[in-house]
Amino acid sequence: MRTSAGAIARIPVIGVVNVARTLGELKEYNYWIVGLHHEARDILGDSPLPERTVLVTGSEDKGLSRLTLKSCDLLLRIPMDGMTGSLNAATAAAIGMYEWRKVVDNADVHG
Repeated sequence: MRTSAGAIARIPVIGVVNVARTLGELKEYNYWIVGLHHEARDILGDSPLPERTVLVTGSEDKGLSRLTLKSCDLLLRIPMDGMTGSLNAATAAAIGMYEWRKVVDNADVHG
């Protein structure tokens, strides 16, 4: 919280006990669950994300858990050059939110 430069006060943050169950509940409200996974076949940015997206990143050491992977409607990877296989969770989430934001901005312009 100290390093968030105040963003934590403006962005809704909710803690949950069971991620997979929460993702299932969000699907009932017509959200698409999009997981960022370094081994995914499809690439983030090749096609727009749904407007009602829940973006999921894994833990720093293990990535997405097995149950979370099963809960995802779509798995995407961020293309990387060189020897690095994946980004840290915060960086991956920021890139994912940037790509999602393009959808929202485009909907505002054309909506």
